[in-house]
Amino acid sequence: MSSPATAKFDLHLPGLLKVLAEHLYSDRRVGFRELLQNAHDSCSRRRIEAPGDFQPRIRVSIDADEGILVIDDNGCGLTEDEIVNYLATIGRGYTRQLREEAALNDPESYRELIGQFGLGFLSAFLIASEVEVHTLSYQAGSEPMIWRSQGNETYQMCAGTRRDIGTTIRLTCKPSMRFLFQEDAIAELVERYCDFLPVPIYVAPSRTPVNRQIAPWAEVDFESAWDEFGQSQTRAADCLWKLQLKDWRLDLGHDSILIPLSGVVYVPARSTVSLNEFGDATVYIRNMFITDSNRSLLPNWAKFIRGYLESPMLQPTASREDIHEDENFELVCEAIEQQLLQGIRELCENDLRRWNMIVDCHTDLIMGWAATCDHFFDHIADCIQLRTTRGMMTVDQYRSQCPDDKIYYETTHSPSFFEQVLLEGQSKPVIDASWFGVLPFLKEFARRDRSIELVRTDADLKTLMRDIPEDSFTDLLVAFRKVYENTRIARFQPDEIPAVFLYSQHAEFIAESEEALSGDQLFPGVADAISDIVENLVRAGESTEGVLTLNANSPLIRQLAAAARQGNLEPPYCEMLCEMAKLFSGRMMDARKMIQSFDTFSGALMEIAP
Repeated sequence: MSSPATAKFDLHLPGLLKVLAEHLYSDRRVGFRELLQNAHDSCSRRRIEAPGDFQPRIRVSIDADEGILVIDDNGCGLTEDEIVNYLATIGRGYTRQLREEAALNDPESYRELIGQFGLGFLSAFLIASEVEVHTLSYQAGSEPMIWRSQGNETYQMCAGTRRDIGTTIRLTCKPSMRFLFQEDAIAELVERYCDFLPVPIYVAPSRTPVNRQIAPWAEVDFESAWDEFGQSQTRAADCLWKLQLKDWRLDLGHDSILIPLSGVVYVPARSTVSLNEFGDATVYIRNMFITDSNRSLLPNWAKFIRGYLESPMLQPTASREDIHEDENFELVCEAIEQQLLQGIRELCENDLRRWNMIVDCHTDLIMGWAATCDHFFDHIADCIQLRTTRGMMTVDQYRSQCPDDKIYYETTHSPSFFEQVLLEGQSKPVIDASWFGVLPFLKEFARRDRSIELVRTDADLKTLMRDIPEDSFTDLLVAFRKVYENTRIARFQPDEIPAVFLYSQHAEFIAESEEALSGDQLFPGVADAISDIVENLVRAGESTEGVLTLNANSPLIRQLAAAARQGNLEPPYCEMLCEMAKLFSGRMMDARKMIQSFDTFSGALMEIAP
């Protein structure tokens, strides 16, 4: 067997460019961003390595007639060797090499350098059919050079004529990228990608930098800077609350680590209760924009919060359109969550009015997610106010007014107003749990405190009524049962209510199912399943028929009972009270049945009217 041969890989550049364009980058415009980043790093490198009276700048200009986009910087420039070793060598980045070499002795100086993968310059061919580089290095004895390529396996390099230190890149744009020949389009991309880069970027012919050059959270006057920032960023305008992030020390048990972190987390304003989830963050790494839709850095429970986040510990993907979820990512997430929880706790303690405003706007998201996260629940549970029949209350306040360890709530499945009235008659407030976040929040309370019993209003009504012997009301019940057979007598509060209609828990479901089955509105398989369910419910005692329950405590009922014993109770009185109770219950009453009920009520009233 012959010994193995060693050979070098061959690189087919057009094929690699196709992979970059169709798979690595989701947007061809990132090629423009990568070139701006290279220009920034070049300026930063010159400021670090050749300190002096240096004023960095980047200028973008357009020659629409020739189809040329020009990016010019006065950074460190490139020597002939650097062109060969870095510009023309795919995957080998000089910026990354500098950062690695300085990691031990001077990491802070090179911290602002962005480049990492050595692919950035290659992305120029996403937008250009030809790239021409004119450069002159700051290093002594350097000569100006010109490098030119059409994105194939070869390139040309020759002596140049540039006199000033720096680099000029001339891009002959592809027809599909001609939209870049508009100053507004270029300025918008500069603002999007490079707004916080410390090097001023000009879009000719303007003499004013397009980018801010400093993030609002890095300004000395943060409040003013944030207000100004919000005027141009609608998603950050009129926020209900904001928290400026800072470096955070994490306790690792055996040790601790300082997480470099900056930015702002904030609660967006909402005028009404909203189910719209946020929980997304705009991410920067070394002040370069990465993404505005990351949904992993903020805690899962923070769906009512948005953020602008920056940390050099985060590592971008190769396309720099997102971030890697590695060990550093997890540490940054934990630092954000701890800082956010502390900020919320301080807000609850020091500015309860603002916290209540946040809860009012994002109640369901806050309560719904709190039920899934112990840390968040521990921080906010005592501060959440719930809508009740007696106004806004915390759970502790509710329990002080309803001390029997029962929490009564109503949902969309039991919306009847009369149930609230009956419970209020027993001095039992009712919590409105019709929004999706409230019930999970209450269930988490009950899970933590086993003495709490959650009671849906329509499931406990019968326990509010005390059955009594019918002997004293025999004549009354005989008279009412001629009008409505399923009538009973009981004592309940408040005394002012003479009668109510009580329905079984699944009455509406049975009625709707029977209507759908009779109207042949269901597919055969579904119809069979629904029919079986209805039969089982009926067999268990469920019914669409309500029970007319007369209140023995009511002065009116006692007067009607006396009249019945004397044989003076006329049927119209029973009919009127029966229909009034139906209307009051609100259940099982569609528009047609309401009309019928009012018609019966009016007819009875006409019989006894003088």
